[in-house]
Amino acid sequence: MKNLIVTLTLTLIMSSAHAQFQKRMKEVGGSFLYSTDKREHNYNSNSTESETKTLNLNPKFGYFITNSSALGLGFSYNFDESSNDGEVTDESKSYAFNPYYRNYH
Repeated sequence: MKNLIVTLTLTLIMSSAHAQFQKRMKEVGGSFLYSTDKREHNYNSNSTESETKTLNLNPKFGYFITNSSALGLGFSYNFDESSNDGEVTDESKSYAFNPYYRNYH
């Protein structure tokens, strides 16, 4: 009987929960990542050092056009750099625009 009451209570709470979005609300979000990895390599009696750096920026902004749907735009910037013994050996950059549409049920 106790399990039945707990189950019914949880079901009632979960069925009444809903998001509180309204038209003209704004959403802002994104992510940020910076990492570096240093390694030392020993081959026969030679020692070398390598390093990799990574930077990722992903901001986004959205606008609710109705109470349950949002339209937005994100931007991505990625930078990677590799070096051996302090000398840059490889570097890459990329940019992207990410439009999106979300519909919440």
